[in-house]
Amino acid sequence: MHSTTASRQLFEEGGLALPIAAAGSLLAASLLYTPLPLILLLGLPLCFYFSARPFELLAFTAFMIPFNFVFVLWGIPVAAELLKVLIWGPLVLQLTAKKKFAVSRYHLPLLVVFALLLYSCVVASNLPFVLKESVRMGSSVALCYVAVNLIDTRQKLFVVLKSIGIASFVVAMYSLYQFAIQDFGALFWLVNPRIATALSPTRDLVSEWRNRVPSFLSNEMEAGEYFNYCIPLVGALFLSVKDRGGRIFWASTVVLLFLGLLLTFTFGAWTAFAVAVLFMGWKFRDRLPIRDILVTLCLLISAGGAFIAANLEMMTGRIAQIAFDAFTRWDFWTLAWAEFGAHPVFGGGLGSFGPMAAASKFEWLERISPDWSSTTSPHNAYMYILSQFGIVGFVCIFGTLAHAIRSMLRIGRQASNEFRWVALGLGASLATAMVGSFTDDTTLFGPHCSSLIWLVVGLTEVVARLSAGVQSAALNRSAMP
Repeated sequence: MHSTTASRQLFEEGGLALPIAAAGSLLAASLLYTPLPLILLLGLPLCFYFSARPFELLAFTAFMIPFNFVFVLWGIPVAAELLKVLIWGPLVLQLTAKKKFAVSRYHLPLLVVFALLLYSCVVASNLPFVLKESVRMGSSVALCYVAVNLIDTRQKLFVVLKSIGIASFVVAMYSLYQFAIQDFGALFWLVNPRIATALSPTRDLVSEWRNRVPSFLSNEMEAGEYFNYCIPLVGALFLSVKDRGGRIFWASTVVLLFLGLLLTFTFGAWTAFAVAVLFMGWKFRDRLPIRDILVTLCLLISAGGAFIAANLEMMTGRIAQIAFDAFTRWDFWTLAWAEFGAHPVFGGGLGSFGPMAAASKFEWLERISPDWSSTTSPHNAYMYILSQFGIVGFVCIFGTLAHAIRSMLRIGRQASNEFRWVALGLGASLATAMVGSFTDDTTLFGPHCSSLIWLVVGLTEVVARLSAGVQSAALNRSAMP
């Protein structure tokens, strides 16, 4: 009571006037695209709050995946994705005080990936850039360990899933706004300021507006993949929640995500989603009525035809662009295959493809985007991993994804399992990533999608453990006299 009265008296007597005025002046003096004052005002209190709450920090990190805010600190770009690294501080403190460290069931292949990232830094020709890329991928992979150590109940699992779902809702809403104004908008530049350093040599470059929404993400290709991964997760939330308000919200989010996916005008993402849906349908063909399948296919084909007809001029241009993309990507894939042939076991190391592309001096690359060549990629995750990590990395990474999908399909077939829909959503999300990897590599290396995909892999472990625990408890109850 005394403290409340004192604080009210302090505020009423003007004791807080000076710090409030200073904060307001700091915000007013800051440039719109330099969110450092916002980081100071919001980040410091959050640091105190999360310092002893690792699970809450994980939920916040999951929400922030598409909003990779960047600010400059002593000339170094600091991105919000570093939350994946900072979370290990409170996590280690909690583990040392309460329980031992839980090892991922993919522990051995993930350790190999970490070793390959270390090897990449040793052989790097541009160490700052490779170090940044290694930290990005390594911290994403480490989310598998974070998830299994912090999520031990169904409630916590759904908190993380809902964090991803709400973030996707915001991304979808902004994509519609972005398409309406036909511009990137101030919020895009706040999230993605144009900063070029040795860590990010080409971050100051950006493509012109092309009537295709990237939303808050780096480009429309990554936005399309992000929408693809979120649609099954939000669909699982829709099927899992019981209250009417929750169902309405998640159903609306699924619709908005579909619209956002369409507005990326990215055929690779569209194809990945369609193939993943067909894959899931084939796996469950014995449980799906033929009539419902046909009706769904007719609706999708009709909706797609209407969308194409309404944007015929743009779609005609995109078809011509696809032919050019096929030609240029074949050059990239040939180059990646050549690097794999030269280093078949461990690859050339992460970040080695860009310098090779620059040295090859492709005429079309020098003509359309010479500045991108030193940090470019082959736009195919399979070829990229073969060239950077060799057959060892290829088996470890895609073997992990394939096993995670298989385990989720097995749980999804158990009609009585309370994690059934979540398992199917996670499995469908990873299946989309596997298909999308044929036409893009932001699935595993992008600043946003890579975090989401590896977090989903971690969530598959959580679902497998929780599901096994529920089944074990049920068997014990049935065995009791």
